Amino acid sequence: MIGQLANAFACRSAVAPPWRLGWASNRLLVGAVAIEAVLIALTFLVAPVADLLGQAPPPMAGWAVAACAAPAVFGADALHKALRRRRDVPESAIISAWSTTAAPGSWRPPAA
Repeated sequence: MIGQLANAFACRSAVAPPWRLGWASNRLLVGAVAIEAVLIALTFLVAPVADLLGQAPPPMAGWAVAACAAPAVFGADALHKALRRRRDVPESAIISAWSTTAAPGSWRPPAA
């Protein structure tokens, strides 16, 4: 779930990593992520809610793996976007290449 929260920030741009966009540049996203984080905490950490949903706090190893999820998502996203920038393909060319008006099977990568 922490990886999903990180992915919400990572998906805001096709070419820029989230730290270049500013973490609070989309206040609605920040609010949504905060609400989701609170709901996740309620699910696992508040005993009556956790019992009702059949959940329990993860062991320490589970917390350690969860803590690695956000950096892994941000790292993979940054690497992917860096490779895209290296190819120097404008985002508009990528969007038009995947346009729904193209005939099925007719997609070709943009010429370099």
